[in-house]
Amino acid sequence: MPPSPSSSPTPQNQKHHHNPLASLVSSTGNLLKHGLEKTEAGVTKLFKKKYNLPSKDTGSMILMYRQLLQTPCKPHLRLSRAFTGTSAQIAVKDMPWWSVTEMEANKMVVSYSELIDRLWRGGGGGGDAAEVPNAEFWVDRLGFQLPDPLTDFRGGGILSLSMMVFIVEQHKEVLERYVGGDADALPFALTCVNCTDMLAKVCMLESKVDSIDVLLSQKPFWRCFSSPKSLLILQLFSMQFVADVHVEQTSLAALQGKGNGKGGELINFEEILDTVKERIEGVLDHGPKDYDELVSIGAIQRNKYFLKHSARLKEETAASMIASFKADASTAPNSDSEDLEVGQTYAALKDIDLGGPRGSGGGSFESGGFV
Repeated sequence: MPPSPSSSPTPQNQKHHHNPLASLVSSTGNLLKHGLEKTEAGVTKLFKKKYNLPSKDTGSMILMYRQLLQTPCKPHLRLSRAFTGTSAQIAVKDMPWWSVTEMEANKMVVSYSELIDRLWRGGGGGGDAAEVPNAEFWVDRLGFQLPDPLTDFRGGGILSLSMMVFIVEQHKEVLERYVGGDADALPFALTCVNCTDMLAKVCMLESKVDSIDVLLSQKPFWRCFSSPKSLLILQLFSMQFVADVHVEQTSLAALQGKGNGKGGELINFEEILDTVKERIEGVLDHGPKDYDELVSIGAIQRNKYFLKHSARLKEETAASMIASFKADASTAPNSDSEDLEVGQTYAALKDIDLGGPRGSGGGSFESGGFV
C-alpha cells in the first residue's frame, strides 16, 4: 500500500517548512555580523591617521630644537661642528644661535659668551662685549632677576637665550614695547624665557616627552615646521600676545576704575601666559601647511583679538557714559522724555570710534609686519 501524500513531506513541503531554531540562529548571525562591521568601522575611524607624521626634515628640526632646549647655559659653553654644505645645514645656517663669524670660517658654532655679547649689543648696552655683572642693564633695562643673567635661563637652555637674541636683533619694536612701551610693567627677559618654555610644552620639545613619541605624533602644525623659522615666528607671536593681553587687561581695568591703569597690582602673569598659550594653540590648530601660512594665520588671529577688545572697550565706555548720564539726570527734575533721551544717547554712544588700545608696537597686523 503506497504511503499517503501526508505521511512523507515532498521537497515542496520541505521548502516552506518553518524551523524556529534555524530562524533564530540566522537572525543572531546577522546581528553579530552587523555588530562586527560597526565595531570594525569604529576602530578604523578611531585609529585612522588624521594628520601627517613629521617629515624627515621636520623631524631633524625638532631634534635640533630639543637639543638646544636641553643644553644648559654655561659661561664657557661652546658647541662646534664643521659646515659641509649639506641641505640640512643650509636650511638652518641663518638661525640666531650660530656664531656669525665662525660660520664665515665654515664652522657651525654655538657659543654662550658670543650670544650674551649679542644680547648686550642688541638690547642697548654700550660697546661690543657684555658687562657682567651689570645691574643697571640686565635687571633694570632687560628685566633679569640678577646682575648676571646666567641663572635666569633655567630650563630654556641655549634655546631661550637664542630666542631672546632673535627678538632684540631682528624685532626691536617688540623689545621697545617692554622697555618704555605699553608693556613696560612686564620684564622683557623673564617674559621671553617663559614664552620659550610655553612653546616647548605646546610643540613637544620638553625632555620628559620621549623623542620617538614626538616623531610618531600626529599634529596639525608639523608641516609648517619644515621651515626652521616657524619656531622663531611663534616666539615673536607669543611676545606680542603677552603684551597685547597685558594692554587689554590694564585698559579695561582703567576704564572700570580698577587699579591705576598702569599694571601694578593688576598683573597676573600666570593668567596672561595661560591666555597666550590658548592663542598660540589656536593658531597652530588651523594646521598651517608652511611658514608663510603660519605667519598669515597668526596675523589674522592677532587682528581678531584686537578687534574683539576694541568692541569691548566701546561697550564699556558706552555703559560708563550712560551710567554717568543717568546719575546726572536723577538730580534734575523728572521729565516724560527722560527715557527717550537715555535711549537716544545710548544709540549714539554705541557708534563712537575709540580707535582701540594704543601702543600695538609691532607695526601693522598684516603678515608683512611679522616677517
